[in-house]
Formats: sequence, structure tokens, C-alpha cells
Amino acid sequence: RAICQLGICAFRCGLLTEAHHLLSEICSSGRVRDLLAQGFSRHVEKTKAERSRQILFHKYINLDLLEGVHLISAMILEVPNMAQKSFAKRKTISKSLRRALEYYDRQVFFGPPETTKETIIVAAKSLMVGDWQSCYKHLTALEDMWSLMVNSEQVKAMLLERIKVEAMRTYLFSYGHHYDTVAVNHLSSMFGLEERLVHGIVSKMM
Repeated sequence: RAICQLGICAFRCGLLTEAHHLLSEICSSGRVRDLLAQGFSRHVEKTKAERSRQILFHKYINLDLLEGVHLISAMILEVPNMAQKSFAKRKTISKSLRRALEYYDRQVFFGPPETTKETIIVAAKSLMVGDWQSCYKHLTALEDMWSLMVNSEQVKAMLLERIKVEAMRTYLFSYGHHYDTVAVNHLSSMFGLEERLVHGIVSKMM
């Protein structure tokens, strides 16, 4: 539980790498409810000992909030990482996000997202083509998640800036080979970033 709380706190402070590192093992296990002692999975025998270790309901960590924090952190880190595959072999950061994206791509028809996970996957697909506005719109639609987040407006403002930066990086990695040159002011206008910041980010990518 302490690790999950630390992960959520790291996310709120903009430390997305640390948040993902703290939450990835727990959230990818498929046994989050068991590990947090907030109920039982189907395969767990409901013995007296297991029942006695369950925590009180008012101390529960909301599982939608936990999944949302984990997947948003994974999206910000993994999508640009995936876009770099044409330049160099990159180590996978989030296997769970990649599996979810592969499942999404296999669907013949995918309706409007209904769950937190589906919404973030759709946001990730937007980020993969550099569409930061659509990505951010999907994330802000998670009203139930944001209502549980302390200082949610500040966190959303932080996420908006990170999404703009990672959308630009992803776009350049994915479509840069179509350009001979790209003007800094064009990228600045396209992604809503200051020219000074664009110059610094592109310089680090070279």
C-alpha cells in the first residue's frame, strides 16, 4: 500500500518515471486487489486467515485511480520510446501498455472508450501520431479519476506540458524522415510550445 501511495504522489509531482517504476510490478500482476488486501480474486481461497488480513473499506485505494496513474505514466514514457524503433533498438518500458495497444489494433471495430484503461489506450493512439490535443482531451474526460486526485488541476496542467513535449518528440521520430528541414516556429505553433523549449528538445534528440 505504501508503494502505491508513493507512486501516486510521484505522479502528482510530475515524476512519471518514478511513478511508473513504483506501480508497474503491482499493476501488471493481475492481482492488485489481493496485493492491497482490498478483496479477493477468483483464484484466491477465502480462508479465515485471508479474510482477517483484509483492510477496512474506508482505507481502500481506488483501483481506477491506481490503474489510471500507472497507464498514463506508461503512455508518456513508452509511446516516444516505441517511435524510436526505426533509429535504434529500444528496451520495452511497459509490456502491459504494449499488450493493450496490440489488442486494440487487432479489433475490427472499437467503440467509444468506456473504462479508464480503454480511454487511456485511445489517448495513447492519439499521442502516437502527435495529436496532443486529442490525447489530452481523452485524459481530462476521466472525471471519476480526477475527482479523487489531490490538486488535480495542477496535475492536469503538468500533464498537458509533458504531453505536448512527448507528442512533438514522437511526431519527429515517426515522421521526421519525410522532412528535409523543419522550422522551429512551425513546431512551436504545431505543438503549442515556446520556440526556446522546442530548440532545446530538438537539440537533445540529435
